[in-house]
Amino acid sequence: MVVDSQNAGDLFGANRLPNWSHLLGTDTLGRDVLSRLLVGDRVTLVGVVEALIVVLVLAVPLGLAAGYLGGWTDRVVTWLADLTFSLPAVVIIIVVLSVFPASMLAGMTTFGVIAAPGLMRVVRSATLPIREELYIKAAEASGLSRTYMRRRQGDYGVDGDFRVIPARWQAMIVAALAVALVALTVRNAVASTLVGAVVTGLLALGLVLFVGSYLRTTRVGKFEVWARILSDLRLRGDEQVLDLGCGRGALLLSVAKLLPRGRAVGIDLWRADQTGNSPDATRRNAEREGVADRVELDAGDMRQLPFADNTFDLIISNLAVHNIPSAAGRRAAIDEAVRVLRPGGRLAIADLWATNRHRARLQELGLTDVRRRNLGWRMWWGGPWFPTRLVTATKNT
Repeated sequence: MVVDSQNAGDLFGANRLPNWSHLLGTDTLGRDVLSRLLVGDRVTLVGVVEALIVVLVLAVPLGLAAGYLGGWTDRVVTWLADLTFSLPAVVIIIVVLSVFPASMLAGMTTFGVIAAPGLMRVVRSATLPIREELYIKAAEASGLSRTYMRRRQGDYGVDGDFRVIPARWQAMIVAALAVALVALTVRNAVASTLVGAVVTGLLALGLVLFVGSYLRTTRVGKFEVWARILSDLRLRGDEQVLDLGCGRGALLLSVAKLLPRGRAVGIDLWRADQTGNSPDATRRNAEREGVADRVELDAGDMRQLPFADNTFDLIISNLAVHNIPSAAGRRAAIDEAVRVLRPGGRLAIADLWATNRHRARLQELGLTDVRRRNLGWRMWWGGPWFPTRLVTATKNT
């Protein structure tokens, strides 16, 4: 254990350089430097974590609210931040510690409250440009309130592969794994096995961050990203749009809202790549979003689209083409998309892999302005190792 090994000396191994047995080497008495560092810094590390939690809990939501809502919310939050900045931090901490003597929690909580306004201002500054984005202004011009824009009427489930293991069982497995890692972390900490506690703690934190990133992308991030993509397309409102693999309608209904005089068609096989995936769920979402009159659903295979040549002005797809198991099948889906796209029409396909091949195939078919780009952290499926990339192109007139 670390507590034992930090005092265990070996004079024959004094002043050793870092190696696999002693990652930071040994001191003049042959004691392991890493073990002594971990034992000596236990109180400090706990205090830092306490202060960091307080800073994040206060600064992030307040900064987001001030930057996005503006008005009196921004004024009140900014005033509180300025007030906190004007207070003498050291004096306040001394007063708190005189009321709660020898309380690390009280001292670090106070420190977190005092430090929070700095991060809050950073979050607020990062949020302000988003409030001025073109797609936000366009939605406001169409009569949508900010409250309505933050609230989706439909239920779009969770994306994933649920063909073998149902979503509920997957959630239970992940929850059980997280609980086990936390329990191991606590057990190792109580037993003073700090290296083991750090390892299992980091694994637990990594799992939580992975799941958090995944859920944010499927419930929030993809809507944010596609709102910007659709805004950049500058649709007139009378286009014919096809969504390949529409699922429960997250993308299909988003574009339908921009087509008061147009039509949005979704095609899918409605397999288990979303929770509760079915055409009935998509229809219910269309009714809830108020666009059922301009939405049409077709049960079909994107490798053999049941539409005539040159039918659609825009073809879109979000995380659907990769569900086709073979490269030849994915290539056929791209070919079919180009076939039913009108001259001058545009195509935007977001997917997890094979996007380089999609781009190459579109170039072979003679499309112009073919581009591929990473959609950023809002569409990370668990982390930067699972990014989403967008391929866009225009069909020659």
